[in-house]
Amino acid sequence: MADTAHQPESSIRPHTGAQFAPTQWSLVLVARDAGHSGQREALERLANAYLPPIYGFLRRALGLPPQDAEDLGQEFLAGLLATPETKLAKLAAEHGRFRDFLKAGTRNFTLNWLRDRKVPKRGGGKEIVSLEAIVEAGGDALVPQVPAEAEAWFDREWAASAVAQARARLEDEFRRGGQLTEFTALSRWLTAEPPDGAHADLARQLGFTEQNSRKKLQRLRETFAVELRRLVRETLSDPADLDAELNHLATAYARVIGQ
Repeated sequence: MADTAHQPESSIRPHTGAQFAPTQWSLVLVARDAGHSGQREALERLANAYLPPIYGFLRRALGLPPQDAEDLGQEFLAGLLATPETKLAKLAAEHGRFRDFLKAGTRNFTLNWLRDRKVPKRGGGKEIVSLEAIVEAGGDALVPQVPAEAEAWFDREWAASAVAQARARLEDEFRRGGQLTEFTALSRWLTAEPPDGAHADLARQLGFTEQNSRKKLQRLRETFAVELRRLVRETLSDPADLDAELNHLATAYARVIGQ
């Protein structure tokens, strides 16, 4: 199946190309350090890079229309930016995954939002019922819960964002080298196997032999894999977590492109 170059569904996009700030674990540590002069800038970069999964989570957990979900996502990030020394203190420097931290924070924000409004769910044309009435009818087990769909969608959007960021880094390198046309053509098959005839088409388009087209695409995909691995590593505190995190990302991204 062709690489559909999935973009997170929010209209808010992560930085790309030269504008993108790498999400390094050192950046996470700066963001949680109240005494660091670069704390707010670090947290803003992290938040901007990973807003799409937050948006997707909120939309599916709460049944909100797109604009409302984006507004609520901005509210969540504003709270994170306002009190980073409190919120990020929960992110241990040992064995930390920024994805897990951000998803847990979004989940807690969602539950608090529901409890504050005393409704089990919003959207879908369902009647709004008070939390007290639900508890009286069935007990605490009926207190609002975050649906599994929202959790899964967060990981899918996280994966899409990571792939987009890695791709953007490569694109910027090719642009600086004056090879943007080549990258644009080859990167169509960056995360998917090209169908029969694709290399012949690429060769005609780029003026290569078909053999050279295959070699160039293989090298590009290998470079992309290295870049993606480095980017994911930058969101972890423990290198031992890298392979498991990459496997998780690959599984989530396969759902994004329908494989």
